[in-house]
Amino acid sequence: MKKTLLTLAIACAALSANAATMTLDLSGAASWDSYSSPNNNVFFMDIGVGSVVTGVEWNLNIETVGGSWLSEALIDFDNTSSNSADYFDINAGYFDEFPGLGNYNSGGIVNLADATDEELYTNGGNLAVDADGILKVELWEGFDDIEDEIDANYLAGSYVTVQYDAVPEPATMAILGLGVAALARRKRK
Repeated sequence: MKKTLLTLAIACAALSANAATMTLDLSGAASWDSYSSPNNNVFFMDIGVGSVVTGVEWNLNIETVGGSWLSEALIDFDNTSSNSADYFDINAGYFDEFPGLGNYNSGGIVNLADATDEELYTNGGNLAVDADGILKVELWEGFDDIEDEIDANYLAGSYVTVQYDAVPEPATMAILGLGVAALARRKRK
């Protein structure tokens, strides 16, 4: 019986935070203007209340428009209040200070706590979402060449994948807790 209770307790602890991933297809999206411009493409990923983003992977096929440089196309990841010091940006074309077409691939999940490259700028490592469980992703331009015009297009095959520690729904934890309580009660009888 002790083994069963210990096994259930370990299962509850393991479920309290699960590594998960979610992918966002950016094919056909564009970056327009400076950060927080109403023209920019903004996406919302529901990763769950209490979740913390720990890593990111990308494959980006970027084509700039006009004189815009590849190094100016950025992707910001933030919580919905945007008032946190915890956020991160992908600047995949960091070294490409010229216009044109570029393909950028991270080669797998990059751990935010270990990020040291200019292509992935983190401010504090991992990113916790707000109480709504939403991760905000914004495509924006580090230098806005022409206001209210597209500066870069994300072509077919462009995506980002976020890795995060997900917190299970309270109902799931409650059911596990009831199971542990029932076994403990059964043992006493």
